[in-house]
Amino acid sequence: MLIEPTLPKYILAIWRIHFLAISITAVTWSVSTPHGFPLSHPLFWCNTTIPVIVLGFCIMAIYSILKNKTSLFLIFAISFLNSGFALLITASFFFPKTMRPSISFLLLSYLILLALTLGKKPS
Repeated sequence: MLIEPTLPKYILAIWRIHFLAISITAVTWSVSTPHGFPLSHPLFWCNTTIPVIVLGFCIMAIYSILKNKTSLFLIFAISFLNSGFALLITASFFFPKTMRPSISFLLLSYLILLALTLGKKPS
């Protein structure tokens, strides 16, 4: 039997707020963007499927926090941060004027979340 890792409650609260905000953003994104594009159009995937995938991911992450399944939550947190890094780097190539100035701030905030989550508890 595996021993379940423990995280401080304030770290879990930060992540819960983080995933809740992203869930609200995904729902807003899905409702406010146009629909009706064919499957071959990129806006179908951006406006229809990606918000649903992100919302499902966030619901599962919040569920793992509420049910004290820390090992499952750590998988969600690390994969979310890795996909966030990939998204930011890709966006900086496609939108250089708008993303390059803010990419360092966003990467720094993701690194802080990762360090808080994986760092040792203060004794």
